[in-house]
Amino acid sequence: MGDPGRRAHARGARGLRGAPVPAERGPVVDLLRHGEPVGGRRYRGRTDDPLSGRGWAQMRAQAAAHGPWARVVSSPLTRCRAFAEALASETGAALRIDPRLEELGYGAWEGLTHAEVAARFPAELAAFRRDPLRHRPPGAEPLEDFLARVGAAWAEAEAEARDSGGPVL
Repeated sequence: MGDPGRRAHARGARGLRGAPVPAERGPVVDLLRHGEPVGGRRYRGRTDDPLSGRGWAQMRAQAAAHGPWARVVSSPLTRCRAFAEALASETGAALRIDPRLEELGYGAWEGLTHAEVAARFPAELAAFRRDPLRHRPPGAEPLEDFLARVGAAWAEAEAEARDSGGPVL
C-alpha cells in the first residue's frame, strides 16, 4: 500500500538501493510501481483490479520521465500487465510476463481496507506490524516465499539487462 507511481531504482545491484548507480557498474533494472487501481486504498494483494484513469496518467508520466527500456517485465496482474503491454507495444520493447512478480497474497485481509483489518484483526495486525516474518495475516503467503520468488525474478531481469545490453523495466 505505497504511493502510486513511486519509482524505485537500482543499477546492477542485488536488491533495491533507492538511488541510481552509474550504468557502467552493471546492468540497469528499473522498478516502477503500478499506478492507482480502481477500488481505493486497501490490502489489494492479488485482487486483480485494473488501473484507474488517474493510475494510467501516473504510469504514463513515470514512463515519459524515466524510459526508454529495451525490455519490459511485468506481473500478470491487470494493474501492471495492461500498462506493460501498452508500453511495449508503443515503444517496441520486448515484453515478458512473470508470475513471480505477483503481489504478496494477503489471505484473510485481501480486499479489506486498513480500517477493516484493524477492526476485524486487531491482535493479528499488531503482531504483523511487530514482526511480519513470523506473524503474517491468516491464510497469507509466507513472506519468505514472496521474497524468494521476487528475488529470483529480479535476478532474471538483471541477467536480461546484462545479456541484452539494454535497460529493463
